[in-house]
Amino acid sequence: QEWAEETVASDRGAVPGFPASIRDKDTLVKVMQILMWIPSGLHAAVNFPQYDYYAYAPNKPLFMRKTLPPTDRNDIFKNALPTKYFLEEMGDPFGSIEMVNTLTLPSETCIDNLNRNYAEVGTKSYSKFQSNLDKIGEGIEKRNKKNKSKRKAVYTYLNPTVIPASIDI
Repeated sequence: QEWAEETVASDRGAVPGFPASIRDKDTLVKVMQILMWIPSGLHAAVNFPQYDYYAYAPNKPLFMRKTLPPTDRNDIFKNALPTKYFLEEMGDPFGSIEMVNTLTLPSETCIDNLNRNYAEVGTKSYSKFQSNLDKIGEGIEKRNKKNKSKRKAVYTYLNPTVIPASIDI
């Protein structure tokens, strides 16, 4: 109870929406779900796609410091990227490479095996949970294989086989 009170106290954690007390199992389960989701699935969903998007500098040239000029939006293919402006303002290409390398770190997947944490307590529940994750992962892999054969996009970011158990950057 002290932990819940400290977490909501305005001079301490000040976490909005966090319960001031945990008085029943349902509240505890909800809190634990959130605490497990944020450093694993949410972190993966937000960070893993960054490299794929930002590595292609025209998507969002982070190293550029000036605002891109307005374009005629009537012809998106002709005016999608003001190439001359982009190349002139891009500046030092090594700065862009450094930016991409920096974005690589939070986009790398890591796999934390939690099996050792459930060797004595919660083994049955963890096994059931892991089995459900395996089924989800198999479904994603099956769909990816089918999509790849049809030359369609594959989905990798929230496949349970690559979701970290925690943030370890």
